[in-house]
Amino acid sequence: MNNNSIFNSLPPFFRNFLVILSLFRHLPLEAVEKTAFDLKSKFPEKYNFNGNVPESLIKLKDIISYDENLHNLIINKTFLDFLKTKQSILPKEEINIAILTKAKWCFNNKIWTDAAYYYGEAGDYEELINTIYSSPFLFYKSMCESFLEIINKILNNKTTIKNPDSIHIFYMQYIIKAQILLCLGKYKESEKLFKESKKIHTSPGTNNDLYGTDTLYKAELAFFTGELDKAEQLFRESIQETRKTKIHEANCKGLFYLFRIYISFGDAASVKETWEQIEAVLKIKDFPVKYEIFDLISGYIYAHTGEIEKIAPWLRNINGDSGFNILPGTFEKMIKLKILFREKRYEEILKYLDKKEIIESFCAFYITSLETEITKAIINFNMGNNSKSLKLLESSYKLSISMNKEIIMPFIEQGEDIKNLLMFAMKTNPGMIPKEWLKSMISKSSAYGKKIAGIKEKKSKNYTKDNLPSLTPQEILVLDLISRGRKRAEIAKEISISAGSLKSTIKLIFDKLDAQNRADAIRIAAKHKII
Repeated sequence: MNNNSIFNSLPPFFRNFLVILSLFRHLPLEAVEKTAFDLKSKFPEKYNFNGNVPESLIKLKDIISYDENLHNLIINKTFLDFLKTKQSILPKEEINIAILTKAKWCFNNKIWTDAAYYYGEAGDYEELINTIYSSPFLFYKSMCESFLEIINKILNNKTTIKNPDSIHIFYMQYIIKAQILLCLGKYKESEKLFKESKKIHTSPGTNNDLYGTDTLYKAELAFFTGELDKAEQLFRESIQETRKTKIHEANCKGLFYLFRIYISFGDAASVKETWEQIEAVLKIKDFPVKYEIFDLISGYIYAHTGEIEKIAPWLRNINGDSGFNILPGTFEKMIKLKILFREKRYEEILKYLDKKEIIESFCAFYITSLETEITKAIINFNMGNNSKSLKLLESSYKLSISMNKEIIMPFIEQGEDIKNLLMFAMKTNPGMIPKEWLKSMISKSSAYGKKIAGIKEKKSKNYTKDNLPSLTPQEILVLDLISRGRKRAEIAKEISISAGSLKSTIKLIFDKLDAQNRADAIRIAAKHKII
């Protein structure tokens, strides 16, 4: 019998269903059964199946075979080609239901690239974006290449898109595509799209908090420019949204930055609380790269605090290569750089930074370029190369002010490591760097160094929000009045104590809360509902 005769000999509902199946790349038994169920639920008269549909299909041995190892149905090649010629007879509604069913099945079974492909075919771009962000695409080159192919196919066929001006199309074209190109090492193409992505952020009426990732970008900028209160609020908003949408990588990134913010605040209780949330990532079931991400985040933190022995062994292997894509790969290289710095292996660092792949990797990112330049300045100063260190500090400063907003956190987070270099620059700097800027960085980096030392001390004492040192009623009253903007003379008069006693009380409050100043004390007290 020829293909046409075989096709016509089948019941009508089977003929239609086989044409539906010709739309799919692969035919897992569970997916076939789910598709049959959904079609029958929507069109009971047309798809009036009886019994187990996959078993019935397996019986059609002339045209269908069954792979026991993959649990897949395989349609004979010539018959499959014949079925594809019949696809035009299918109503669009039936096609859409079948494709969305397959997309959801692939998503639930973590077959990410197939899920994205089918969501794209169905025109459900919101779910396509959700699929990409739910996948570990940042880590795997092949996955990035597949997603890029899917996105390009959609963008190159805009006549099939119902709403080409939608936020989802813009997001795919400018944000996701740029991220994927960056992961694949295509820096110039990626940079061009990121610049064009400003259209999304400034377009009136668009949803500027898509999946929480847009808020994450704004939070990062606020962090690096030193607007830490604003950054904290934005990161919290982003974490809340990314948890809803299960974009785990973005959620982890938000927690990572919150941890760094609380170190800057000197808030040991919040540091511990955030660390517990980072550790909770390991309990997420549907997060395939959770161990790698935890190792990277914890590795950066341990390297930053000088606890090298706690870093995962694979990260401590300086010459090892995980094979990650550019984004996590650069993060991995930064951790290794910090390990070498903590161990004072300065010559090795300079050789490490001269490697072609390291230069290309770090120069792809503005912040890592700046951090690398700062590190080289500090290393050269520590090695006695004062003239070179000043030139590197100057170039770091120029790089930090080259954006619309001045970037300061990469300097501040160096803490005590950069303090001596900044003080030396204050004495010898021939006007290359503004003295006011140097004074500000000396003050802020020194305060940061003290806070991180205090955090480590309290960490050893198991300091938590549940055992914060208690304030006396009078101390609480004083702190409350400070938070209301009262001057010291007014406070002393209101609670009937001398100016000297008030000064001692305020110092004691600061010591108990590990606060550096009034704003710090108010922030900590408000956070823990002391006032």
